[in-house]
Amino acid sequence: MSNQASARISASSCAEWSWLSDSNSSVASQSIEWSRYSDVENRIIEEAFRARLPIATLDDVYIDFENDIQVSNNDINDQKPIQRQIRRRTDTHLREERFAMNPIPAKNPFSGLQDKLPSNESRIVPMLVDRASQGIIEEGKLAGKTREAEWIEKNMEVLRSSLHNGNKEHENVWRSKLRTFGPFCILLWDDPYNHLPLTGGKMLYRGANLSDDLIAQYVQLVRSSDQRGSFQAFTSSSRNRAKAEQFGNVLFVLRVNYAYTTDLSQLSEYPDEEEELIHPGVCFTIDGVRYDPVKNKHEIYLTLTHNVDDDRANPVTRLYNGFCRAASAILLPVMDGLNAARPGPSAGGDHRTSRMTNGGFYRDRSGALREDPTGTLADDCYRRAQQAPRYDLD
Repeated sequence: MSNQASARISASSCAEWSWLSDSNSSVASQSIEWSRYSDVENRIIEEAFRARLPIATLDDVYIDFENDIQVSNNDINDQKPIQRQIRRRTDTHLREERFAMNPIPAKNPFSGLQDKLPSNESRIVPMLVDRASQGIIEEGKLAGKTREAEWIEKNMEVLRSSLHNGNKEHENVWRSKLRTFGPFCILLWDDPYNHLPLTGGKMLYRGANLSDDLIAQYVQLVRSSDQRGSFQAFTSSSRNRAKAEQFGNVLFVLRVNYAYTTDLSQLSEYPDEEEELIHPGVCFTIDGVRYDPVKNKHEIYLTLTHNVDDDRANPVTRLYNGFCRAASAILLPVMDGLNAARPGPSAGGDHRTSRMTNGGFYRDRSGALREDPTGTLADDCYRRAQQAPRYDLD
């Protein structure tokens, strides 16, 4: 950018860098497609820009500020225009890949891991931090993202990076990452500085895109005798319902009874997302499934509570399970749990959805199943008078 004076921006604003991804378009074109850089790339570029450096070097390209272009590190003739926009932080939407990509599993096995963790061992935490830094650098090199990894290792902030994008088609990949990603994940999971659970009926929200079959699984689980599940990965949610409703055809409404979460809004580059990170191992009950005809969106109500460890499990087993589950939080999509969910047939038949009529189901505080023919849930926390469909199962 030739005008470096614009580098100063207010605390209420943020700079967003993007590049012209459509090679057939020009900057003057009416229909152009700009692609945003990853969060880490954006920070690397912005830091170089504010330092008035001539270029910012990324893993695959470098940014030429004087000519407003990105240039391939492998081909100097591969150039694309770039732009810098100043946005108010309150104008930013939730990051879809973080808040809506992976739905909450309808059914997953419980796994215990709560006590005897590193947060209680002051001598272990520094060792884990060192190992976490080493692991991030090593994984960055393997992914061809050394510069991003070095920035993450240096800053350790809550940002979106290509290093965090797992591949759901390779279920066994995360197991090979225990040595490198494990220490970082266990620190994130067992936060040494945050031991206070979220309580008091606080509400969290998460959007998702679910098929009719998956929605029907939730309905079936509400009607079954075992409507429990657990989070098998770190799961982002928002305390802002309106923002969570931006994504998908389903809104998960999460009532927190007692659960360990991490408030990321004070650490995040995107504080207005009001992000609350739900930890692996937090359990939930499925309380109800409703449909909002005005918003054309299903609402799935969950109550979150924390799991209790099996006292028979020894600390070594718990720690190993923690590394496995924490590593899977980054590399093993939650979708696998949904695909594997196969609730057994009940008196109502199988799980095929034949038609939807007004009505719904919910569980009261005693756990008893109630039918809701008018679409009004009686649970005190979910009183909202509106019509909802019921799935009639063949």
